[in-house]
Amino acid sequence: MFNFLRSILNAICNTIFRKRKNLIFTMLLLKKENEIYKRHLKLQKKRLHFRKSDKLTFSMIRALSARMMNHLTVVEPETLLVWQRRFIKNFWSYKHNTPGRKPISRDVKNLIIEMKQEIISGVVKR
Repeated sequence: MFNFLRSILNAICNTIFRKRKNLIFTMLLLKKENEIYKRHLKLQKKRLHFRKSDKLTFSMIRALSARMMNHLTVVEPETLLVWQRRFIKNFWSYKHNTPGRKPISRDVKNLIIEMKQEIISGVVKR
């Protein structure tokens, strides 16, 4: 899914922006970093706090623009690669709904068992 989104966004960006693509992604990156710093100042914590949306944004921008790594100051490039791997792993390992029928109620199960026993006892008596 991540590769599919990346290829679609890359095709769109190449078609529309061509020469300005790296500049646009650099500006997006800097805006996102600025937003994180403002949030950090507001919360006044010692460490920067990254939301899942922040990590996803950085991962997508990095996947679409290789030159973006030159401008990244908030996190290390290795951390960004870890986030990308985690997004891909979580996409493929989330719990799926099990297909099939809904479970039968206890009353219906008991009724079926009683009918089965009556049929067996009827066959044995004959």
